[in-house]
Amino acid sequence: MLARGDRQSDIAAYFNGINQGRVADIATGRKFPEVPQADPASLPEPGSFFSLMDRASLVDMTDRLRELINRLTHVLQSLEKLIPQRPVILDKTGVQLGGRRDSALSASITCLS
Repeated sequence: MLARGDRQSDIAAYFNGINQGRVADIATGRKFPEVPQADPASLPEPGSFFSLMDRASLVDMTDRLRELINRLTHVLQSLEKLIPQRPVILDKTGVQLGGRRDSALSASITCLS
């Protein structure tokens, strides 16, 4: 990550918010100079990172939201079965009316017929 130019703060965030000074120590070779660079294919995409803890929280939150959406979908489907189909209202010529304005018009037409 250092070799490809990632910011040290991003690297620290990726590794669960470790002290940025430790990343600097590794960058200068002060700490762990014997550790080889990782294979670039095994690295995460470059950019700003959530910490590992933040990512775990996001995954958990996403799973919980997905479950909530599934439950709400089930509730809505159950409610739709309970609600009767809305009646079709026609004017004198047999044209279907819809919407609030048309419903008021339909009531007037029904009274006139």
